[in-house]
Amino acid sequence: MLPKRFHRVLIVLVALGLTILTSTPARATIGQVYGPYLLISTLSGKCINNPNSSQSNNTVMIIYTCTGTAINERWNNETAVTNSDFWTFNAASGKCLTVQNASMSNNAAIIQFSCTSGANERWVYDPVTCAGGCIIENPKIINGVQYRFVHSYKIRNLNSNRCITVKNASRDSGATLLQYDCNTSGSNQWMQYAKV
Repeated sequence: MLPKRFHRVLIVLVALGLTILTSTPARATIGQVYGPYLLISTLSGKCINNPNSSQSNNTVMIIYTCTGTAINERWNNETAVTNSDFWTFNAASGKCLTVQNASMSNNAAIIQFSCTSGANERWVYDPVTCAGGCIIENPKIINGVQYRFVHSYKIRNLNSNRCITVKNASRDSGATLLQYDCNTSGSNQWMQYAKV
């Protein structure tokens, strides 16, 4: 029989163990879907958009003024192949953000394409501190729809190791997306928002 003081120590250790177990975040499982999200440029405040809710492969993605309601500006993430990178697919088309022709080069277009296991369709979300003139609203109200801020990221392609960027750092609706070196700042930083 253990002395009472050992019982107390044992109870404290068990309680600490339970706290550690319950506070450890669960790892993502393959096939898990997150979202939908808005992906908003920290530079322009505009959303990544599938123009005209296109259903076609090879459609080049753009930024456009966020409506808060349009399905073509909503994106889901799925841990399709591993639990550390994602398919990012459009809610309107079900197609994935993809680097055209699996290019490894700067300035290659970001398109949508039917989702496969190819590394050019898989994205790593690298957390960043929202810099420069970035204004984080939490909550963010867009046309009466309320969104909560999740985090700001550079979205890096698993194949090329380059990031989704707005061509010429444009702030204009209709500006196209491409991949470019991740070490540049501004036009390759994105705020992720989820509907409340």
